[in-house]
Amino acid sequence: MAGYLSYIAAPEESQAVLLEVKDKAAYYTEEFWQYHVFGSLEEADRFAQQNPLLHLIVWDVNDRKSMETLRRLRGGGKEPLLLVIADKRLSPTIYLRPSVSPSALLLQPLSRERIRLVFDEIFQEFLDKFGPKPEVFCAEGREGKVRIPLRRIDYFEAREGKVFVRAGREEYGFYSTLDKIEGSLPGGFLRCHRSYIVNMEQVREIDYANQIICLKNEAKVLFSRRCKKAVREYRNE
Repeated sequence: MAGYLSYIAAPEESQAVLLEVKDKAAYYTEEFWQYHVFGSLEEADRFAQQNPLLHLIVWDVNDRKSMETLRRLRGGGKEPLLLVIADKRLSPTIYLRPSVSPSALLLQPLSRERIRLVFDEIFQEFLDKFGPKPEVFCAEGREGKVRIPLRRIDYFEAREGKVFVRAGREEYGFYSTLDKIEGSLPGGFLRCHRSYIVNMEQVREIDYANQIICLKNEAKVLFSRRCKKAVREYRNE
C-alpha cells in the first residue's frame, strides 16, 4: 500500500495530475494506492495533522499559507517524494529551500506533456527510494504491497495467526512470523517478547516494574522477564 496526498487549488489541474499519477502508479508499481486529494487548504491541513503514511506529495505552493502547511509536513521527515506546483512568476526562493526539499517541480500553466514527463521521473525515483532496501520494510497483504521506512515503524506484533506492523496510527497485517522478520531487521529492532519486536529508537521510557515499553506515540508494548536484561543492555541501564 502506498499513500498519495495532493493539494492543488485549481480543480482541472488537480484532475489532470491525479489521472497521470494513477496511470503511472499502475505502470510502475504493484502497490495498492490510497489517494487523498484536496482542493481546500483547510481540509488538506486537517488531514496532514493526522501524520498519515505517505510516499508521494503533490503541493501547490502559490498561497503563503500552503507553504506553512507544507513545512509542517516536511518537518516530520523527508521520506515522501515531493512535487511542487508553482506559478512561473513565483520566486523559486520561496520553495527551493532545505526545509521543503522538493524532488521535482511543475511550473504553471501546466501542460499534459510536462506532467507526463515529470511523473515518469518521479516514479523512477519512487522505485529507487522505496524499493526493497535495508532502510525500508516491505510487507505484502491482501491489498498489495506496502513499503514502510524503518524509522516510521513502532513495533511488530504476532497475533491471530498473522504479523501486524504498526507505524503511528496505521497498522498493516500480513502472513509471516516474527522469527523470520527478526532476522531481516537491523540492530535498532529488539525482540522483547514472543509476540513483539520493538523499534528501540521509538522508545520514550521503560516501566521495568510492569514490564512495559512506552513509545513516543503513547503506544505500549510488553516485554518478557527473560528479555529484561536485553532491554536494559540496549538502553545502557
